Amino acid sequence: MDVPAIAKVAFTSEDRVRDVIRNFNADGFGSLYPKYRGGRPPKFTLPQRREIKKIARTCQARLWPKGNRPR
Repeated sequence: MDVPAIAKVAFTSEDRVRDVIRNFNADGFGSLYPKYRGGRPPKFTLPQRREIKKIARTCQARLWPKGNRPR
């Protein structure tokens, strides 16, 4: 199948098809998998997130005894 036909079937540009073919020829199947990067790094560690989740799932009555609930 030629590049224009692939671009038409994949609803993309011919340049993009050529880039994908070029990357595949250079790197093999690994080039087809997305390499997600970016975004802000997490502010909480995994143990901290587990503790937060545990507190969030706790019944409010256990967190604040009668009459001491914040308003």
